[in-house]
Amino acid sequence: MVNTAPARQVVRYERARMYPKQEEALFTPERYAIVEASTKSGKTVGCLVWLHEQAALYGGPGRNYWWIAPIRRVAKIAYRRLKLFLPAGSFESNETEMTITLPNGATIFFLGSENPDTLYGEDVYAAVIDEATRVREESWFAVRTTLTATQGPVRIIGNVKGRRNWAYKLARRAEGGGRENYHYAKLTVWDAVEAGIFPTEEAEDAKEVLPEAVYKELYLAEAAAESEAFFQVEHIGIIDEAPTDLRLARIWDFAVTEEGDAPDPDYTVGVKMGWDGKRTVILDVVSRRASPDKVTKLVEVTVVADGAACDQVIEEDGRRKG
Repeated sequence: MVNTAPARQVVRYERARMYPKQEEALFTPERYAIVEASTKSGKTVGCLVWLHEQAALYGGPGRNYWWIAPIRRVAKIAYRRLKLFLPAGSFESNETEMTITLPNGATIFFLGSENPDTLYGEDVYAAVIDEATRVREESWFAVRTTLTATQGPVRIIGNVKGRRNWAYKLARRAEGGGRENYHYAKLTVWDAVEAGIFPTEEAEDAKEVLPEAVYKELYLAEAAAESEAFFQVEHIGIIDEAPTDLRLARIWDFAVTEEGDAPDPDYTVGVKMGWDGKRTVILDVVSRRASPDKVTKLVEVTVVADGAACDQVIEEDGRRKG
């Protein structure tokens, strides 16, 4: 009798080499790992190895693994890196969807988080939130829901960027201990220098050239003190009457989700400001949760009320249109 069953293939897996602090930060048994890290300290590469390992060792047909970035363009950087790291023939990629499918059927998705509403619905078995301090809190809420059914692990990584974002606050809770299944780690530029993956002269040059607050956040993973913040409370106040010689502009930020269509829809906001050469004055704010047609009507009415002397500024893909 001829045995027609397909031969079982055995694949030997060996984790890519990392420096000890890098590996300890990410390959921890806790479900939640929050890593505040310097630029070029190995956080992205380490998480690519971690997410691929999750999909390769524990994945299967129909199992989804997510890489989340602030915008799709940033997610594409990680997508391209993983494709370069993996041996040819060990995966299938889809350039349009930015997915990598492994031989066991598991699929790694690389997604932007600009619209949190698009992140709901899937069951995800492991996730990475990259540049977390630049990702909206609503997107974190959405990603967390996708891990509920699977109880999947997540790695939250990024530079420190102020103290008022959700990632910084979550890091402080993890660092303080007392939270079961949470792990905190910090990777600084000097950890990377010691590991031999970052040149000493470049770290020293950054310290000399950059403002202290910027250097601390991007290279030492330390939040700038409130006194070093861009907006300082003592410089903000209320005035009785606006100056008459202001240069006027209204800056728009659009959202087109009506209230009730999503768990926490965003507002369309238009802020009218004036500048007299020394200070900026906030003159008016309009905000609305509405459908596209209603948002268009809001803009039309507001533009007429502002008059020709007020520029209207709309941000489109990083470019301003007046």
